[in-house]
Amino acid sequence: MNGAVEKTSLSNLEKFVYDNQSTLILSNGLKQLKYFLLTNKTALSPEFRTKLWVILLQIDTNNMTSNYVNDLKQMKNDTDSLMETINDDENMDIELISWFKKINLDINRTLKNTSFSKDPNKLESLKRILYLFAYKHGYYIQGMNVLLAPILITCDVEPLSYLIFETLMIDRLSSYFKESLSLDNIHKGCRLVEVVLKYIDPSLYSKLNKKLNYPLQYIVMPFVMTLSASAEPIEEVIKIWDYMLAYGCHMNILFTVAQLVMWRDHIFKLNSEEEIINFMNNPPKIENGMHVVRLGIGLIDKLDTSILSEILDHMSA
Repeated sequence: MNGAVEKTSLSNLEKFVYDNQSTLILSNGLKQLKYFLLTNKTALSPEFRTKLWVILLQIDTNNMTSNYVNDLKQMKNDTDSLMETINDDENMDIELISWFKKINLDINRTLKNTSFSKDPNKLESLKRILYLFAYKHGYYIQGMNVLLAPILITCDVEPLSYLIFETLMIDRLSSYFKESLSLDNIHKGCRLVEVVLKYIDPSLYSKLNKKLNYPLQYIVMPFVMTLSASAEPIEEVIKIWDYMLAYGCHMNILFTVAQLVMWRDHIFKLNSEEEIINFMNNPPKIENGMHVVRLGIGLIDKLDTSILSEILDHMSA
């Protein structure tokens, strides 16, 4: 982190994160950090947020640059050789090339019509990191590109961006994105959005349910599988991510419902399935990510314990 930061101007949250001694005591330190995050009212710089995420995800950054460079070199050597010798018997390698092709297609679809999609350096980093992840872990699923984008926007150190993304995928979202390519738990998450909305706001649920010829869960899938990273503006989404990384990605179910509730007045003006689908594909921009967080957290006390258990369990199955 930047040693030039004036400690006297820091909030309690910032003082805690910059205090290396306190972050070493993880059992108590993470609890304090989460509390400070809840009470923090100051804007977080990208540099500071990166440090925050590294601590919340408990990432070991030792030798990260050399490890990343070596992994890229190994991948290049293996894939260069593969492209020269590929044959029908090399099923796994053929699959790897297939993933690379899918990644190439998804690169220009990522946060389309935003400054991110117009930044060639960010797009190159996006491609390298996704290539390397597919190479090392043996899978790629559409949506992972969108999940990586907020990380690259927040963190300008590519090896660290890779570590954050890899940790998120392997430690936090392994039930959503699996080597088997099964999306079963993502569909469970989408179904839980329906369950929570029906419990919290039956009228809004009924309005959507009556106008749609298929379950609402299919429409909210982009929000669930990308932790709302498909929403705009991404700067407000990133604020919501702070709380998901602190308290668990299962919180996105509540934050997705919170957004639906915030759009309530808009939705009640829609009169057809086509209007609803168009609205959900181009929803209103998030004015304040913290409003989504507060409303989502506020839903916890209103929900039955059995529903809360389902929300928790669906990401650990």
